[in-house]
Amino acid sequence: MVRYPILTYHAIGSTASPIYVDANIFDAHLSALAESGYRSLPLATLLELMITGQALPEKHVTITFDDGYASVLDTALPRLQHYGLEACLFIVTDYCDEGGTWLTWQQVEQWLATGMEIGSHTITHPPLAHHQVNQATDEIVQSQRIIEQHIGYSPESFCYPYGDVSQVIRTEVAQVYKGAVGTQLGFVTSQDDVYELHRLDAYYLSPNIIQRFTEPLNAMRFGVQHRLRQIKRIFKKDWA
Repeated sequence: MVRYPILTYHAIGSTASPIYVDANIFDAHLSALAESGYRSLPLATLLELMITGQALPEKHVTITFDDGYASVLDTALPRLQHYGLEACLFIVTDYCDEGGTWLTWQQVEQWLATGMEIGSHTITHPPLAHHQVNQATDEIVQSQRIIEQHIGYSPESFCYPYGDVSQVIRTEVAQVYKGAVGTQLGFVTSQDDVYELHRLDAYYLSPNIIQRFTEPLNAMRFGVQHRLRQIKRIFKKDWA
């Protein structure tokens, strides 16, 4: 069975924050993918393969960015294009009205115009499973509508803020989107739930790991890291 990697990035730049990846490290990740013969697969295509019960392709990867940082357009996009790779950007719609660190709506349009994908990451980035259902539903549904109103594009994929999801939230997302990703570390298989797709956070990646994606040891490594992260979250929530 193919273990398929979906990669998670947030921002590109040199800061101490764990959500930032240095531009040179990001380039090294992409170079490792290219040298190992990986091609990118749009998230929409991956979802379609899974929904229709088709086999997942080997030596393919799906790249995602969360939140909508401006560095994705300024720094990540030229590097993605250099290596002939595509990516999906999950945007928080309220952030697009702020500018500065965040992409503006005009910049989101520029990203989309290059052939890249857009997904929804809610309106305000709340932990959905810890909100009232009607408030969570509004975040899920209205974010899609807001994106369509601004750029004329209706996203079909969703990203749970903080990976915070319950059965109720999953059901609400399934009413609107074709699939969703979270923060659970791991590879995707064809048998997985398209509304709770695992991803591999860039924080845990290196060129060496990328070149050895297919080795069973990597699946075990990410499984251990996921369990350690779950334990940490018992004592301190990501949004606390």
